[in-house]
Amino acid sequence: MQVKKNPTFDGDIYEVGVIANIVQIIRMPNNNIKVLVEAESRVKIKDIETEDKEYFATYTVIKETLKR
Repeated sequence: MQVKKNPTFDGDIYEVGVIANIVQIIRMPNNNIKVLVEAESRVKIKDIETEDKEYFATYTVIKETLKR
């Protein structure tokens, strides 16, 4: 296993994203797969590392503020 720090993505990965949980996976009769995900929080990515074909990110949670 080789760990690569700060790989280049050429715009494929955004700086802001979400942490999400997979709620349900449904395999359809036509071999499609439907996945229901639930967003937990918005995050800003600080650093990305790769190990084999997996990506790992260091991030900070973005606190949401509601304006009324």
